Amino acid sequence: MKRKKSPTIPFDMPQGVEGLIRPEPLPVEETFNEYVKQFGGQLISELLQTDPQRPQNADYYFPSHGAIAELKCFEKDLFNNREDVERIGHIIQKNHESGLVDGYKGFRWLLGQEPLPSEYRRDMLSLARRYYENAIRKADKQIESTKKLLDLPNARGLVLLANDGNYFSHPAEAASLIAQVMQNHFMESHIDGFVYFTVNTVVKVSDNNGELMYWVPSYRETGDGLADFVNHLGAGWGDFFAEKIGQEAPRFQTEDIRVTSLMRNFKYSNSK
Repeated sequence: MKRKKSPTIPFDMPQGVEGLIRPEPLPVEETFNEYVKQFGGQLISELLQTDPQRPQNADYYFPSHGAIAELKCFEKDLFNNREDVERIGHIIQKNHESGLVDGYKGFRWLLGQEPLPSEYRRDMLSLARRYYENAIRKADKQIESTKKLLDLPNARGLVLLANDGNYFSHPAEAASLIAQVMQNHFMESHIDGFVYFTVNTVVKVSDNNGELMYWVPSYRETGDGLADFVNHLGAGWGDFFAEKIGQEAPRFQTEDIRVTSLMRNFKYSNSK
């Protein structure tokens, strides 16, 4: 599938909305585990006996929907391995030597607080894409292992990708990158869909005064009922999260941000 170049969308780190108190960050895995059980899902760790020799398994099983899901969290240290740090340092150092950037500005690049020059952003996006690919590849193996352990060869596989405080990419851009990774590397895998969502990270965009929580799904194929399940899961999560923080959490809708043209990029379906 040929992709159109995604438009650049500004990503502002919000400072809070007048009249509201920014809630304390929630522990993502613990909170989502609680929600899954309330939703009617099961924690696979509670279904299987502890065995240090067993391959790593996925996190959740939803028996009523025939789905196995794995949760991955993207935290503040998106580029946290030695090779990535060295490459980022090289980019910043090259700009520093040319007088284009100081260390403070380079740090703001990493946090997404200042736009990265286009000639260097490509390198950073390449690192981000590789980070997503590694996380998804591990999730694919965990879903495959869990299908075998539970003897559920026909279960649908879902990867839940939670942004837990990383501000490098706007969620629209991140979801588009992940869809590219899925289409390029995981069309023949145990993953039937993914959801990119924000937890302790809120997004403020132009033309909207609110701070938005994102829940952006995409599927390998359509028409198998997975989308209905994921939409139900997302709606329930939004209500659960709002109850946890004690205030309403406005959610992403296509009219909230100018990404209608991007939504087609989120589809990595190979169906005709």
